[in-house]
Amino acid sequence: DSRVVTYTCEFDGVDKTSETVRAKGLGSDSVFVRAVIEFFKSKISYQYPLDNSAMDPLEVIREAHEIQDYICSQNSGIPFVLVGVAGAGKSAVLARSAATTVNKAQNHDIPGGSNKGWNVFYHFIGAAPGSTDLGFMLQRMLKELKYVGEIPADTESLVRLSNIVLNSPNIEPTILFFDALNQLDKTKEAEQVSWLPFTLSANIRIVCSVINDTPCHRSLAHRSNKPKEMLCGPLDLSSRREIVDQVLTKFNKRLDTTQMDSLLAKEASSNPLWLSIACEELRVFGLFSKVTEMIKGLADGLLELLEQVLTRFEEESGGHLMVATLCFLECSRHGLLERELLELLGEDETLKPYTEEQFNASTAEEPAKEKVEIDTSLANDLSKRLHVTVEETYRKTDFEGTTQEKDEGTGASATATKTQRQPLPAAKWAVVFRSLKPFLRPCGDSGEGRLDFYHRAMSKAVRRKYFKIGSEDYRQYLYTYWHGKLAAYFEQIENQDRKAEELPYHLEKLLDHSRLARCLLEWPVFEKLSADEYNIELLRSWRKAGGYVTASTLYLQSLEQLSTTASDDEIADKKWRVSRF
Repeated sequence: DSRVVTYTCEFDGVDKTSETVRAKGLGSDSVFVRAVIEFFKSKISYQYPLDNSAMDPLEVIREAHEIQDYICSQNSGIPFVLVGVAGAGKSAVLARSAATTVNKAQNHDIPGGSNKGWNVFYHFIGAAPGSTDLGFMLQRMLKELKYVGEIPADTESLVRLSNIVLNSPNIEPTILFFDALNQLDKTKEAEQVSWLPFTLSANIRIVCSVINDTPCHRSLAHRSNKPKEMLCGPLDLSSRREIVDQVLTKFNKRLDTTQMDSLLAKEASSNPLWLSIACEELRVFGLFSKVTEMIKGLADGLLELLEQVLTRFEEESGGHLMVATLCFLECSRHGLLERELLELLGEDETLKPYTEEQFNASTAEEPAKEKVEIDTSLANDLSKRLHVTVEETYRKTDFEGTTQEKDEGTGASATATKTQRQPLPAAKWAVVFRSLKPFLRPCGDSGEGRLDFYHRAMSKAVRRKYFKIGSEDYRQYLYTYWHGKLAAYFEQIENQDRKAEELPYHLEKLLDHSRLARCLLEWPVFEKLSADEYNIELLRSWRKAGGYVTASTLYLQSLEQLSTTASDDEIADKKWRVSRF
């Protein structure tokens, strides 16, 4: 279509007040304005199309007759649990149901509730940074439930409080959605679902999803007051066929009857995620004459197919750079900014851990060398270590952020503890990113391009392929290698928010609790983590680094050190923060 638009306009003088030129023929109803508006409408619709497609019949049944019936029914005191294998579509069902429930609540179409109607709360675990932390989730839930009182910072107290609040007859009518309980960080409270009372308040409805036969699913299923369960079952044959046709037709591709039957004969084709990945593999496969052979070679299992895809990525798109990207994302706390990935990958040739043979050879060559023991607790021999830790922290860190010193001779800035990293060239990154893009998603709402795996199945496949290999010692070496790279990077970055978010996590994984204590003693890190929304992480980290008594002693010594250089206002502010902690 031609993008040339013919319109007329003419000079209409100059506005003497604003000194702007006026023109006739450019009003809101003019040809020019209408053409521009329609152009932008069409481009926005193309970039962000609305989903007007009919829902899958099975999903209609699930939502209309199961979840919505539970929500609208009289109180039964039990939660509703959507169960299924990874990739079965549980999140899609829960998201659609949550959206429907919000609309119904706004229109007062849900029976019961107070004069104000029902509140709706939803938490999609893994969808944003911090969402996998049970403490963060419970804090967010209590705030949404308008709990009046001090919300605790430690997980144990939050669990006890959640049981009380969700069982209270005075709570405002609320419907809560929790997606992917099995993706919560592994803790006793998360796996036992101890935060969820055995009997819910009459004003509470809880809908959650979980992978079947996981610890949290077994904990819920073994309750004396069993929750209402619904199986997110496999796709029927006609639905599978329609999905394949729709996906491949978008790219002007199709399968003949024999090829379609061969694909759908695989047992894993009943899994929506497996089927979408298989279609993506068929889409990028370039040899039409070998499509049938390629279909036969597709692994008949979700994780197995993903491992097959990862192998192809290695061979075609970046080799060890692809492996490094996957390992960095897997070991990160909450995904990585694209800029961070590029700087990490800039050490191109050094991002190659030992093979198992090289690792075994290196350990065999030095049998007599004494291994350096990592300090696992500052609480041990505390009297000798506390002052040393504070001194080291102040020697290595400028708390006021003045990290640069100018050379008097050249005027150039130099940083003692930070090194300038050269990012990976854009051409190399483009090869890696082009292949990985369908399996990544922006994580969170920061708008900074933070990347993470779009489904936890991808994370599991990466762990199976690159970490759970060889002997136990070699596996530990691989985790230590990648967490060590990330710790070294975040230790020297200037973005204190990202440092506070990532560095303590990697030092915990490395069991390097002396460095962890020094990190937590840095005032910019402490100020970030002592905020209400992060104080759970601060407490958890200090438990690993020596305990609360160790933390209080170290912070008091830090304040003494700071008193010689900081102003009274700064000292007062930091004392207030420490006292709250």
